Amino acid sequence: MVDIIYTKWNLANRFGNTIELNEALKTNSKMRSSILDHELGHKSTNTFKQDLAHDLRPIGQVSQWEILLFMIKHPRTLTQIFPFYYSPSNKQFIYDLNMLLIYGAIFGGIALLFWFLA
Repeated sequence: MVDIIYTKWNLANRFGNTIELNEALKTNSKMRSSILDHELGHKSTNTFKQDLAHDLRPIGQVSQWEILLFMIKHPRTLTQIFPFYYSPSNKQFIYDLNMLLIYGAIFGGIALLFWFLA
């Protein structure tokens, strides 16, 4: 059994048997369904590599463009791309290792580019 909690921040996250969904998703059933299916795909038995691969796959019937437009329309969801954030349901600060790696790759690539161009 999975508990669903609606929050004002982030888009969606799964912590064990709790899924946090942004309350604005209540008005968009197609996106809510796709994002909920995606979050249900995160399992506590997944390895980090499986979790990262799952996050890089397309999210159901919703395009990345639709998600971006939704996040721009609801700016509080943009905290989803922060590597550190507060989880209301867990009442603690969380770090997202996937986002840390993505930012590390981006900034590392930029640093290498400058290094090669210098």
